[in-house]
Amino acid sequence: MKLRAIFLGSVGLFSGAVSAQSAHQHGVAELFFAANGSELQIELHSPADNLLGFEHAPVNQQQRQTLQAAQQTVQQIEQLFVFNQAECELSNLSQDWGELADGDHYHDAEYDHDAGHEQDAEHDHDAGHEHDAEHDHDAGHEHNGEHDHDEGHEHAAHQDINLNYLFSCQDAEQLTSIELLWFKAFPNLHKIRVQGVSERGQVAVDLGPNNNQVKL
Repeated sequence: MKLRAIFLGSVGLFSGAVSAQSAHQHGVAELFFAANGSELQIELHSPADNLLGFEHAPVNQQQRQTLQAAQQTVQQIEQLFVFNQAECELSNLSQDWGELADGDHYHDAEYDHDAGHEQDAEHDHDAGHEHDAEHDHDAGHEHNGEHDHDEGHEHAAHQDINLNYLFSCQDAEQLTSIELLWFKAFPNLHKIRVQGVSERGQVAVDLGPNNNQVKL
């Protein structure tokens, strides 16, 4: 079961806060955790802009590389978490990148670009259709380009990334705090709203680059 649902359903302290803070806000992410025995579950919800700098499927090679790099970084546990006084190993990680990882907009854009030039060349070669070609080319590209571009970005706007980590911790009772190194790994991230439960009680705190430690 998702940690967000656990908090909403059974932890009264967090229910109002989770509902109020779930709005998509650039620079801000939400982190939920639950520690029970040797098991530690951490769930992170973040606007895609925090991790990528954009919120749509990649449209060029640079954005594709940025997405691939981010997907690799979120698996590098030592770059993201420090578990003080306990050894925690990753047992499972599930990633949900939504529409960001769907399709291949970069490939489609290249294909359409080449096809468009080839078609334009044929029309320009045919003098009898010169006027129609210019009209169709300009109107088509202007209308379809703007429509597709705007619709695509509007449809993909406000994309969120959801990551669910499951750790197995030795000496879990010795775990005193968790340091979040996400701010260094992803400079667009400025605040993480943390909410969690452990055998020691409940935690609700906002963290930033200069205050990145969750005390249990």
